[in-house]
Amino acid sequence: MVGLVCTDGVVLGVEKLVLSKLLVKGSNKSIQTVDMHVGIATAGFMADGIHIVNRAREEAQSWRNFYKCPITAQVTDYYI
Repeated sequence: MVGLVCTDGVVLGVEKLVLSKLLVKGSNKSIQTVDMHVGIATAGFMADGIHIVNRAREEAQSWRNFYKCPITAQVTDYYI
């Protein structure tokens, strides 16, 4: 997974996984939309990524209902 911050926005990229014949087409998306202007790229277990995306969607909807505007997205640098 790669994320690039540009002056005009953010570019997200993920490696396409080898598809199994048993997998439902379109069920293993690694880049998903949270709100109209917010997206998330996930790596690792798909169930964990889906849970995080659903939680982010709930937060964005709650923000929109309370403040009557879209949720703000801010890019910050974290050093571990």
